[in-house]
Amino acid sequence: MPEKSSRPPLTIRDMVFFNGQDQNAIAVEDLDGRKTTYGQLHDHVRNVVGMLNGAGFRRNDRIAIALPSGPEMAVAVVALTCGFTTIPLNPNQMALEYDRYLQDVHARALLVEKGSELAVRKVAKDLGVEIIELIKSEDSRAGIFSLAGFDSIGEHDPEFAKPEDIAYILSTSGTTFKPKIVLWTHSMICWAIYYHQLSLPFTPSDRALILNPLFHAAGLNNIYRPLYAGGTIICSPGFQRSEFFRWIDQTRPTIYSAVPAVQQSIIEMAKENMDVISRSRLRLILAGTTSLPSKTFKELEEVFGVPVVESYGSTEAIAIGRSLPSMGHRLGALKPVAPEIEIMDENGNELRQGELGEIAVRGPTVFKGYEDDAEANKAAFVDGWFRTGDLGYFDGEGYLHVAGRVKEMINKGGEKVAPQEIDNTLMEHPAVADAVTFPVPHQTLGEDVNTAIVLRGGEQVTEGELRSFLFDRLTYFKVPTRIIFVKAIPKGVTGKANRSDMARMLGFL
Repeated sequence: MPEKSSRPPLTIRDMVFFNGQDQNAIAVEDLDGRKTTYGQLHDHVRNVVGMLNGAGFRRNDRIAIALPSGPEMAVAVVALTCGFTTIPLNPNQMALEYDRYLQDVHARALLVEKGSELAVRKVAKDLGVEIIELIKSEDSRAGIFSLAGFDSIGEHDPEFAKPEDIAYILSTSGTTFKPKIVLWTHSMICWAIYYHQLSLPFTPSDRALILNPLFHAAGLNNIYRPLYAGGTIICSPGFQRSEFFRWIDQTRPTIYSAVPAVQQSIIEMAKENMDVISRSRLRLILAGTTSLPSKTFKELEEVFGVPVVESYGSTEAIAIGRSLPSMGHRLGALKPVAPEIEIMDENGNELRQGELGEIAVRGPTVFKGYEDDAEANKAAFVDGWFRTGDLGYFDGEGYLHVAGRVKEMINKGGEKVAPQEIDNTLMEHPAVADAVTFPVPHQTLGEDVNTAIVLRGGEQVTEGELRSFLFDRLTYFKVPTRIIFVKAIPKGVTGKANRSDMARMLGFL
């Protein structure tokens, strides 16, 4: 493992390639057993950046990437980010969703696979955005590619990015029509990965199976945490229920990370795959993007016999807190990862221990502000502190507890209800597989509390029984007036349900 120091490397290139890694060690591996060493990856990065420099691209030029998750996407985001600003895109969106966004982020070029017919390709062409085509390599190296039409460009000394250059342009995962644009600098990412490594070290022998989409912040973290430690990333096309345990058996990862909905799916398949689990090399399971229900948390640890660790962060502040491994673990308690965290009231005043308020963070892992959005920045920052929009409190032992989103708080006749608390409590019931609590308009209360639930296969329970279960565990005004049984709860790619729109989707509005 690289030696700890008081400061991390401050560019992606330095973090991946000059942090004590063995150049003959495997950096990238795919599901077919192809492998790329750190030395080969570094040579490829130099080649890609040099070729694009030779074609007229310069530092801070913005290049969007629309590729399916897998080794080529992983290598492309590393390679392009070492020399330019990268804009990871969901390759499966509709044309209308790309049109405005590509203009807002000022993309100069778009990288797509040669022969692909993605909607974003036509949008980019219509906007005058240059198209760069990726051609997959047929050799034994995982993720290595060539760029169509760039073969004639001779060797060119690459110009690599600097610490304060913009590495990634990401959009918030909020539910508003126009997402906010977040800029990650190289130093911001490096500090975040450094703090992750201090609190939960990865090692050169770790092999991390990547299941999260690589156009999302969590997916990018999944790439850089193992590479910073000199370990191996195993690139999948994303979670596939029928293939997961075969991948575990075939690739022998020591770590995998997935959103709560995927973790629940894995638990449902576990009984039929205990032989695979018994011979697996897993030492750690990571969960993130949204809170993992306590029942799922416990089931994962019991079935796999390894610690489950939750990471809490945001697009704007990458790393904020994480749960502790099983020894001494307190469910729902997070060890702070960000250098500075405060709990604030609505006026920006610091609250005392145990008081519920908005989580605010400050330090080198926090972004500098939304691009071209002065109004949002004015609301988001108070005296240098970024207000996350998350509710939380510190307990008497200094652990952070997250209670949901400020904007999701339901005001029931003056009583404030955190819907995540109700979800988590319902998930303790053996018949409940999933739950999402949401507000509905009420003539006298202003808002009332309703919950939609999905039952586990073969289980039966009545609404009255579930409400009685809640009355035994929660203050009376938090118990939902109605509990609605549904087959599935709509969620986005990060596994989050849209509470504000749930009433409309279920026909209450």
